Amino acid sequence: ARTNVSTEEETLELPDYDCKPLILLLYSKEDEAVRKEFLKLLFLAMRDVALQFVDVYEAVPSSIKDAEAYQRRLVDAARIVIALVTPNAMSIPVFPLAEQALAAEKLIPIRVEEIGLNGSPFRLEITGLPRDGRFISDGPNRNSAWVEVAKALHVFFETLKEEV
Repeated sequence: ARTNVSTEEETLELPDYDCKPLILLLYSKEDEAVRKEFLKLLFLAMRDVALQFVDVYEAVPSSIKDAEAYQRRLVDAARIVIALVTPNAMSIPVFPLAEQALAAEKLIPIRVEEIGLNGSPFRLEITGLPRDGRFISDGPNRNSAWVEVAKALHVFFETLKEEV
C-alpha cells in the first residue's frame, strides 16, 4: 500500500515532458532582459510541439526544498543545455550547472557579453555561438548576431527532432 507521505526522492522526480527532447535554458536571474531578448528569437522553435523548452528556474516546483538538486536533475535529463553567457553566469547556480552540462557534453554556450573565459565551462574551445567565438555584444549590430545564433539553433533543433 502506498501512503500519501512523499519522500525527498519523490519530490525530485521530473515530469516526462511527453518524451520530447528536453532543451534546458540556463542563465543568471540577473540576466532576465537577455533571456527575454533570446526568447524572442526562438519564438517559432519554442512553439514546435516536437521540442520541450524548459527554464532552469521556472521548471522548479515551489514545493521543492532543494532547488539546486532539482536543477542538477534537469541538467541530467536535458538533451541539450543552452547557457546565456554574461558576467553574471560566473555565479551559483549557473556556473556549476554549466560545468555539469559540459562534462555530459550537453552544453551550448551563447556568448552574449564579454567575460574572461579561461577556466570556465564557457571557454572558447567549447563549441558555442556565435560560431566565430566573438560575443554578441562585440558586433556592430547586436540584432544580426542574435539572428545568426537563432539560425544556427534552428538547424540544430531540426537535427534533434530527427534523432527522436
